[in-house]
Amino acid sequence: MKKIDAHAHLGYIGGWANVKMDADELISLMDTYEIETTMICVLDNEVAYKAMQKYPGRIEGCVYVNPLEPDCLDLIDKYVKLGF
Repeated sequence: MKKIDAHAHLGYIGGWANVKMDADELISLMDTYEIETTMICVLDNEVAYKAMQKYPGRIEGCVYVNPLEPDCLDLIDKYVKLGF
């Protein structure tokens, strides 16, 4: 059965659970639980883009923007063109 994780994060999330994960650790967990593809959301879209390049087809990015920032539509356009 094909498994897709529809929401994961990379980097240091912090909070009460003190969560931190990089792309290599995510892939290791995906392999352990037989997850084929994971959608990631990262505060820094470049981190997500590098993870997507390192693990094509396994890690897919969701563009992260602040809708109150004046360049948010430009950022969405830029990263959608890069394959997010």
